[in-house]
Amino acid sequence: MDSLEQRTDAYDKISPTAWGVAYRRTLAEIPFSKEIFDELDKIMRRSYSAEELQEFEVLKHPEAAPIIEARFRLVSRLVKASGSKQIFEIAAGFSSRGIEMAQDPSVEFVEADLPGVINDKRDIVETLAAQSKVPREPNLHLVDGNALNARELLTAVIPFRQEPITVVTEGLLRYLDFKEKAIVAANVHQLLERFGGVWITPDLSEGLFGQSAEKIKERHKRMKEITGADLTENRFKDEQSAREFFENLGFVVERHSCLEVLDETVSPQKLGLSKDQTQTILKDFPAFVMRLCG
Repeated sequence: MDSLEQRTDAYDKISPTAWGVAYRRTLAEIPFSKEIFDELDKIMRRSYSAEELQEFEVLKHPEAAPIIEARFRLVSRLVKASGSKQIFEIAAGFSSRGIEMAQDPSVEFVEADLPGVINDKRDIVETLAAQSKVPREPNLHLVDGNALNARELLTAVIPFRQEPITVVTEGLLRYLDFKEKAIVAANVHQLLERFGGVWITPDLSEGLFGQSAEKIKERHKRMKEITGADLTENRFKDEQSAREFFENLGFVVERHSCLEVLDETVSPQKLGLSKDQTQTILKDFPAFVMRLCG
């Protein structure tokens, strides 16, 4: 495997995909998602050429909005159900979950990501707070932290008390090979050993979103060109293989389905999808809530 430094440099190329995800969240009317995307879009237009931006258009992928919305809503529901008031979202990107949940003053919410991403996130939050478009909350902590670096993650959680935490990874694992997934799992295991609590992730499967397998193959090829990540090689073979992967690394797995939030979704209607069509899309997308064995 390449050195951690080399891989970290490669992950900087993943940030345009966060722009695509941020766009799809606007179709879902997730709180603060449009405000965040509008500011992120300005950053993208300052940072990339017109030719590069045209290439990145493939990353908007609006037909995936229902699953992006459902996994976000399901994860948020599971975070609240965990009962923890200490939330650690690793590779948070431009999610609005921290802004929304930190409105509860009893919550400590830490977001960690690579320096380039988190610096942009800080700028966006500060700009929107100055315009009174989002609240400025002292219990929302935006910190540098590489998911593959245990020391950085342990430093990131300094604001937490010695009480159970909820760790979230949403969208991260699909960009990592299996050795890297195992490193992240070991790092989360270390966090849960220290604090107790759970790890929530929906990064387990990737459906066709109503597209042909050939179109998915082409999209993965373009994603590899842009990000350097091979989504085809990185994905779990099936849900059972994902369960076995985490169980072998010392976790007890509790499964939840995106169908649990089917009635909350709004993006399918915008895309002209019926409830039955949406159900077909979401049925193969689980999320795992994981605790340590023993």
